[in-house]
Parts: sequence; structure tokens; C-alpha cells
Amino acid sequence: MTDRNPPSDPLSTPSGEEFFRLPRLEDLLAEHGTRKGRVDGMVINDLLQSTDRFSMAVGDDRMAGAGIRSGDHVVVSREATPRDGDIIAVQIGERRLVRRYFNASRRIRLETAEADAPVMIVDERTPGVTILGRVVQVYHPL
Repeated sequence: MTDRNPPSDPLSTPSGEEFFRLPRLEDLLAEHGTRKGRVDGMVINDLLQSTDRFSMAVGDDRMAGAGIRSGDHVVVSREATPRDGDIIAVQIGERRLVRRYFNASRRIRLETAEADAPVMIVDERTPGVTILGRVVQVYHPL
């Protein structure tokens, strides 16, 4: 689902990405009855075009303390306004990072989950710095 050559402006992708709605087994069985535990024919994967969310690969282990590691994929909501303490995706120059967000009078403080790691503080008007959105899901490869 990730683009090996991301656009220079990730917010400008017109078509969005494709997501599927997958119902929970408990909900299917409650809605359709047990039928002896068989669910074939109950699952219909409706394609959902989404422009308010996108996925991206995590490129470092700086958020491992929060359960997000290099190689994981995160789903980022563009429409969600980050609040202090939220985990966000941010683009700084050519790099996309996943960090914990704090706002302090027009300055953005980006923290990792590592206690001894340096904190990154940037002015919100700094060219090349874009908050991509709030991380809403994490997928770990098996």
C-alpha cells in the first residue's frame, strides 16, 4: 500500500488509497445467525475510496516504546487535528517521521518514545515541515 516514490506533496494525491471494510466475526454471527459457525457468503469486501487517510511505512525504531517499529505501516488521518500527546506523521524535508506531538506557542515539539533521545523543536512556519496527520492505526508485519 505504500508508494515507493511518494509525491513531493503527500496531501495532493487526488485519488486517495483503497481500503476495505472488514466486519468482525462476532458482528456477522449476531446479524446472520451461527449457521454452525460458517461465514462463507457473509463477508463482502466493499471497496472504500479514502482521501482523508493514507498509509505509510515507518522508517525507524524511535517509537518502539509505543509499539511502533521500523517496517510497520501506519494509517494516518489527514482530517484529525493533533492534540498534545498524539502520535502523528510529519514530513520534514524528504523524511517522513512518526513522533509524539506537542504544541507550545507556534512551536512544535516532536518526541520519540525513547527517554534518552533528543527532542526536536520546530517553528510551525518552518518551510519543509508538514504535519501529515494523526496516526490512527498500526500494522505489524508477521
